[in-house]
Amino acid sequence: MISLEQIITQLKQGADWDTLSQNLWQPPDVGALVEAIRKQLHVDPKIAERLSDTARKAADSLNDTWATAEASVGTALVRRNTGAFGEALGLLDEAVEKFKRLKDPTQAAKARTEQVRTLMYLGRYEEAMATYDEAMPRLTEEMRRELSPAGRLDRWFSSEEGS
Repeated sequence: MISLEQIITQLKQGADWDTLSQNLWQPPDVGALVEAIRKQLHVDPKIAERLSDTARKAADSLNDTWATAEASVGTALVRRNTGAFGEALGLLDEAVEKFKRLKDPTQAAKARTEQVRTLMYLGRYEEAMATYDEAMPRLTEEMRRELSPAGRLDRWFSSEEGS
């Protein structure tokens, strides 16, 4: 098993999917690959694109709908970064629908926020605002749960400080 830094190094050295797949986590962590895509978009866009390909192949190898949806988000980020806004929107639509079918409204809302950004680039501001209005209640609810005093107390009581 190799770290994300090692994956990035191997990609820079020209490693292909066959080489990487032998060393990836089992099962591959597509979410971690997508987070690496987010970080690499502004550092090294070519590596972000290669990570996107790796995430899609990892998701395909898992034959897992959640992983495929997450990989679609990663690929959409790369496509948006290269100006392929229409393709990015299609991939994000695909991801939102998969997350909805999986009954994962939080991930669907997170993908929606990426749609908002993409729609803004296209000058489709009214559609962006409608999408934002749809996504934000779910994300606000999730943040309230994480940041609520009860949530903090629960974490405090389960930590060594609270013992």
